[in-house]
Order: sequence, then structure tokens, then C-alpha cells
Amino acid sequence: MSNVLSDAATLTNLTSRDRWLFGRYRGHPVGVYQQGKMEGNQMVFQVLLASPAVQGVATAVQDKERAKAAGLKPGQIRLDTNGRILAYVHTPVVRSPKAEDVKGILDGLTGLADAGGPSLGERCEQCGAPAYRVVLVNGTPTQRCDDDFRKLEERFGVVRAAVKQIRTDYAKGLGFGIVGFLIGSFLWAGILLATGYIVSIAAIAISLIVGFLVMKGAGKPTYGLVGVMVVLTLAAVFFGELLWIASLIVQLGGPFDLGLAFEGYLIVAGEDPGAIALSFFFGLIGVAIGGRYMARSTRTATPRFEVIA
Repeated sequence: MSNVLSDAATLTNLTSRDRWLFGRYRGHPVGVYQQGKMEGNQMVFQVLLASPAVQGVATAVQDKERAKAAGLKPGQIRLDTNGRILAYVHTPVVRSPKAEDVKGILDGLTGLADAGGPSLGERCEQCGAPAYRVVLVNGTPTQRCDDDFRKLEERFGVVRAAVKQIRTDYAKGLGFGIVGFLIGSFLWAGILLATGYIVSIAAIAISLIVGFLVMKGAGKPTYGLVGVMVVLTLAAVFFGELLWIASLIVQLGGPFDLGLAFEGYLIVAGEDPGAIALSFFFGLIGVAIGGRYMARSTRTATPRFEVIA
């Protein structure tokens, strides 16, 4: 459990669970999520709005001076009119957030929410019937009566069942991935020829290209396809360097021969292993970023219904 959120729960009379803080604050259903150190300890605040309040809140959000007076950074405020969620992302800069900071942001954000009209209070967000519990559904504060909550759960179940019927086309995913491998190889070789330097951002681009095309071809992402992306990305880095060496040989008056280029690659690897290691190091960085992107897509491919209460 986050100590900050645990302390904030005492200040705000909300509930803390692990990295979550949620409940009803000043009449508004709210949720706060604290990300880990890798994400810079960012905190995501959400306020669930009543339908009639959305338009008024949209107007209030446009008033930057009003947001600043509430202690908020205007550029960090987001309003999802369809989901009726007013959100704010707090990124600590100098120090880690304190419980008082959490309360202050909640005060400011719910103050903006008040500008749109009355809060939900203890009413169902869907039908207006009495609803006393605030829960987090897939990380979003939700307040529904028992009947509407059951309908929501049933709707997720229907969508989940439909998605499970979709099959992953591994052959097409591999085929599209090979296209990405070729694009990545020529991109890597072209950058080496044009600059003479190993550019780290190119490795990231290769992995994203390969990963996108693999998922595009497969239709439904799986963790196995992440492995395909890893292999094809590193293969693109290797093949791109072969193309680079083969092109250098041509510039020197020799033939375009990948076999001869491979012999040159071995010579370079023997004389300057650091250069080869550097290219694969950046390739692995690209793999890590692309793999995370694909893993996230895999997790979200099947609709989930996770409730924190």
C-alpha cells in the first residue's frame, strides 16, 4: 500500500487499496492512482460527474486562470465528456507528493466539478436511483445502483465472449512482421550509410514498425507475438548492418554480395566488438519499448471487468 495514499485516506476519509485511493469526496465519486517509480510516481486523479454538470465543467476547464487559482496546472486537466470523467495528472518534480498535496488537488478538481452543477451525491450515475457505494471498475470511479451495476457486468461479459471468438492469425502476423523486418533493415542500413553513426531512436522505430505490423496482421495480439517481434527486430538490426557493409563494398568497386558482407561483418565484430554490441544494445532498447507496447495491447485485447471495492 502507498504510504502517501494511506495518509491521504485519513485526511480525506476515502479508502486506500494498494496504489488506489477512492470513494466519495465533497459529494463526488473520485479515484486516485499512484504510478510506480518507472513512471515518475505520477498520480492520476479522476472525478465522476453528473450528466447535467458536464457542459458547465467543460466551460470551467477552459478558464485557465480559474484552474490556476484552484492550484491546478491547466495543461494537465482532461475532460472525457462521454465517460463524464474529469481527470488530472500530477507529476512530482522536486519532491514526492505528500498527503496534503493529494487533498489539495482533490479540493481543486472537485471545485472545478462544482462549477458544472450539483454533484452526484448518493445517486446512481446511470438512472439517478439511490447508490451508496463508490467502486473502481477497470480503474475508473463508478457509482451505480445494484440493477445498473449488474447490467454493466453483463454487458462486459457479452463483449468478452465475442472477443474470445476472434482467432489470432499467426501466419498473417508473421507475414506482416517479415515486411516490418525488411522495412526496418533498410531503415537501419540507410541511416548507417547516410550518417555513419548508430542512431538509437532508429532501433525504437524498427521495433514499433515490426510490432505494429505483426499485430495488424495477426488481428488479435498475444504474448507469443511479442517474441516474434523481438526476433524480427534484432534480425532487422543484424540484416541492416549486412546491407550497410554490402553497400560499402559496392562503393569501393566490389560486387553486391551478402556472403562477402557477412565475412566483413565478422571482421568488424572481431576488430571492433563494441560497435556491434552498441547496435544490439540499442536494438534491445527498442525491443523493450516495443515489447511493452505489444504487451499492453495484449492485456487490453480482451475486455476486463476488474472491480476494486
